[in-house]
Amino acid sequence: MVDLSYPFRKAAWHGARTLTMHSNRHITASIATVALAVTGGIIGSTNTDPDDISTAADHDARISAYEQQINELSAFKSGELQQTRDAWRTGTLAEKDAMETAMHAAQDEFQQQAIRVLAGLHTEESLSEQDVGGLLEQFEGKMGDISSYTFNDKSFADIGDAAFLREAQAQHSFEGNEIERAFDIAATANYKNSKERASKVLSPLLGVAGGLVYMLLMAMALDNGLFRSLSRKASDPAPTKQRPGFNH
Repeated sequence: MVDLSYPFRKAAWHGARTLTMHSNRHITASIATVALAVTGGIIGSTNTDPDDISTAADHDARISAYEQQINELSAFKSGELQQTRDAWRTGTLAEKDAMETAMHAAQDEFQQQAIRVLAGLHTEESLSEQDVGGLLEQFEGKMGDISSYTFNDKSFADIGDAAFLREAQAQHSFEGNEIERAFDIAATANYKNSKERASKVLSPLLGVAGGLVYMLLMAMALDNGLFRSLSRKASDPAPTKQRPGFNH
C-alpha cells in the first residue's frame, strides 16, 4: 500500500526546520544589531572633539609666537644644553665638578623655559582647542613627552587632543600663579580624557549586554507551545515512508 501521508509528513518536517532556522538566524542577527547599536551609541555619545573656535584677533601671529618659542627651546636643547653634557662627559677629572655645575644650571634653565611654554599653552584661552592640541604635538615632537617637565614635584599630564581644555580651564580660574594653574588644568583635562577612554573601552561590553537582554526578551516572547512544537518537530529525524507489514 502506498504511504499517502508521507509527502505531508515530510513537508511538515521541512517546514518546521525552515521556520526554526529562520527564527534562530533572525534572533542571532537581531542580537548582533542591538549590540552594535548600543556600542555605537555609547561611543558616539561619549566622544568629544576639540573645538575650532578661536577668539584671537591676532590668531596667526599668536600661533607663530608659540612656534617660535618651541623652536628656540629646541635650539637650546640641542645647542647649549647638549654642549654642557658633552663637556661634562669628556672633561678631565679636575674639571668634572665645574662641568657638572654648568650642566645642571643649563638643565634647570631648560626645564624652566619649557615649563613656561607649556604653561602658556595650557592656559591659552584665545586659540581654539585644535590650535593648542597642534602646538602641543609640535612641542612633544621636538622636546619629548611633556610629563617629563616638572614644577614643585608636579608633572604635566597628557591632555590628548585638548578636547577638554576649555572645561578644565573653567574649573581652574586665575588665582595668581598661572604655572600652578596650568598643572591643575592639565590634570583635570587628563582625568576627563581618561573617563572618555574608559567609556569607549566598556562600550562593547555594554553592547553585548544589550544584545543579551534582547535575546532574553525574544526567548520569553517565543516561549510558547507553537514554537516548542516546531522545535521538537525540527529536531526529529527526517520522516520515512511507512511500508506495509506482512503476516506470515
